[in-house]
Amino acid sequence: MPSLFARARHVLFHALFLIIRPMTLGAQVAVFNAKGEVLLIKTGYVAGWQFPGGGVDAGETVEAAAIRELAEEAGHVPAGPLQLFGVYKNTKASPRDHVVLYRCDACVAIEGFAIDGREIIACGFFDPHALPDDVTGPTRRRLAEMLDDAPCDPFW
Repeated sequence: MPSLFARARHVLFHALFLIIRPMTLGAQVAVFNAKGEVLLIKTGYVAGWQFPGGGVDAGETVEAAAIRELAEEAGHVPAGPLQLFGVYKNTKASPRDHVVLYRCDACVAIEGFAIDGREIIACGFFDPHALPDDVTGPTRRRLAEMLDDAPCDPFW
């Protein structure tokens, strides 16, 4: 469960972003290994398992942000091009937040990578049809869209 400090920090950063960047933009990556398992992370500030990802920095492309966040949070880099899967409005973060989701069907682990235990508290590959109970709702919906032909929902 995220700490009160971590949740407050998350809300404060989003409030700050609304002042300095009227629209916030995030990038996430659904990574699948050769067994068809999906890579998920757990953070110290949002409850539940989710795709690796984060905010797009000024001057950075969305795809570059997705690749950077994947490396920083999960210790993996794509072994081929990312495929744009969808763009979603994330009204839970703010009325002006959007998430761009990429799919990656091959990745390589970064040698010597270890999660930091603060921002990222867990990372692993899971069978997408036998996920942990605490996978976030948006992550479950995106996996259903990708793998089970569920209709695409424009909201994160």
